[in-house]
Amino acid sequence: MYLLRLSDLEFFVGPGVVSRLRVLIACLILMSVMVPQTSIQAQESSSKQQPAESKREPLSLIRPHVDILLYMHPAAIEDVHELDLIQELERNLVNTWGDSLDWRFEFLKEVLWPQVPEMRIPLNAPGRPETMGATMIDLQVGYASGRWEISSRRWLALTNEWTTGVNRTVRSGELLPMHLALAIVEAYAAVVQIETVDVDTVDGLLMAGEYNVNDASLPLLKTGDYLEVLLLYYDRDGQLVTRQKLSWTYLQVRQRDRGRVICEIHSAFRNPISRTRRRVEVMAYRVSPQIEETSLHLSRRGSYVRDFQLGRVYLTNWHVTAAAEEDGAEKPVRLQVADRNGDLTLNTAVLTEELGSPFLKLEVMSEDVVVARVPYLLGTQRELTLTVPDDSARVAASIRFEQLKTELLRVTAKRATLIAALKQLIDDPREIDPEQFFSQIEELPSREQFLTQSNLIRVSNETELLELGNRVAANQVRKMAEASEALINRFLDEEPLTELKLALNYGDPPTVQPTPEDPQPAAKPRKGVVIPQFNK
Repeated sequence: MYLLRLSDLEFFVGPGVVSRLRVLIACLILMSVMVPQTSIQAQESSSKQQPAESKREPLSLIRPHVDILLYMHPAAIEDVHELDLIQELERNLVNTWGDSLDWRFEFLKEVLWPQVPEMRIPLNAPGRPETMGATMIDLQVGYASGRWEISSRRWLALTNEWTTGVNRTVRSGELLPMHLALAIVEAYAAVVQIETVDVDTVDGLLMAGEYNVNDASLPLLKTGDYLEVLLLYYDRDGQLVTRQKLSWTYLQVRQRDRGRVICEIHSAFRNPISRTRRRVEVMAYRVSPQIEETSLHLSRRGSYVRDFQLGRVYLTNWHVTAAAEEDGAEKPVRLQVADRNGDLTLNTAVLTEELGSPFLKLEVMSEDVVVARVPYLLGTQRELTLTVPDDSARVAASIRFEQLKTELLRVTAKRATLIAALKQLIDDPREIDPEQFFSQIEELPSREQFLTQSNLIRVSNETELLELGNRVAANQVRKMAEASEALINRFLDEEPLTELKLALNYGDPPTVQPTPEDPQPAAKPRKGVVIPQFNK
């Protein structure tokens, strides 16, 4: 068999050239049909072996509107170039916020800001969750003795109230734009809309959570930040009716993925946020320690609210786990006692350094019982009031039960001495009448008298506590009564006396019955009173 190649000259000349060309054309047509299919199959197989990376879709986020107004004293810009200051401040805000916020900046040469701030943000749909991130920030810069004094205040649509920031002092004009930008960034509160509530965590959406930031050192919200919770109640028409702040409840950011935020719940209550809500929106906003001292006032809620004088408060780190306490690790504790008005002061810097965290656990003590256990983030409020349930009835019951136990011990000791003397008569019979010992025992308070007294203490104090709604203290009084009754039944048991009477052949003296010769005096009825007669 003679084989020819396409490079051979004999392939195109000589006999049979037409048939050879026909075969070549048919092969080319067949190859043109088969090659694309095989390439497609190869691409599909390679795509199956190497899965393509999922492309992240952009989120439809809400950019809150932030209006910034800078009031600067004319004397404060004598040593600072006005245009350079504004440009540097805007550059710092762009590097920090990027395009996450729809912010506007305005510069005014004024001596002082107005005492009553003006509303500069028009709300198209007031009260709706998507507008709750709107913020107004006012800055005031004064100049005296070569120093710039910066004051700030903020209005947040979510809370609908103005709050005052921390005053700052700057001694260098070059650092003034940076401190102004830092004051603005700290004044803004990141707003989160809670969507899903679990047992101890919540899942929410951060407004403007996806952003392009050149400097990521100051994000809107980062892991470890704390938030306060606010409930928004709406009517059937979708109009905002009222706002309610959840007291003694905080959220701590655990995980952050663009706009999605997962937070842990730290609260003094068992279920602070309901899972099923109707016409109620759960919102949260970031808070940070900024205030140097907090004035804490303790009060008791009974039939009326009164000051908790000399109340003791134990301060500990909230994040110290029970496992760490069981391991024997030394737990930093700070004890503070209120004055006679129920007031005490919490210093943010001192307590943070001593306890290792600004997030503390406050335990209010009444005697040796904890009547309140709440979390608190230092430096977030200037004045704070903590009202605890009044357990004065529990304290009074505890004192009376202790007095009852003391009397029980005295009676038990006297009774034990007399029983010991009776046992000696059994072991060493003598001509001594045991009646004198039994009569002394009968003169002592009986078990029924002690039980009656214990029951009176329990009923009176338990009823008072239940009327005040303090079920915890009422249960404690009930447990005190049960422990007291157990001691009474244990130490004043009648069975040993019965055994001694049988051993000494001693019988109880017969009771004197009235005889016909000495009848009981009959009552003389008054005139007009009919005494009914019954058949005997």
